[in-house]
Amino acid sequence: MKIDEYRNFLDSWFLEIEKMGMGIFEIFKPLKYKDYLISAVELIEPKTGESRKSGYEHAEFTIDFPFEDLVKNILISHGISTMSIAQIFPD
Repeated sequence: MKIDEYRNFLDSWFLEIEKMGMGIFEIFKPLKYKDYLISAVELIEPKTGESRKSGYEHAEFTIDFPFEDLVKNILISHGISTMSIAQIFPD
């Protein structure tokens, strides 16, 4: 994927997220999974024109470092040069 294509993808992806209603709700008694306590759940409505069945769709995890660093590491692992990454994330 070229840098411009990647930028356009990110722009359209974030625009799609902005169009959906969503809420994050705290769970009074957190769910335990292995060594983790899940203390919140995110509920989202379908995109306009989509229909979905209710149920589990995906898991979400938190990271303890900047999101930008995660994206840079993913891009590097997919062969995108650090020079190109600097164009996406100018200082």
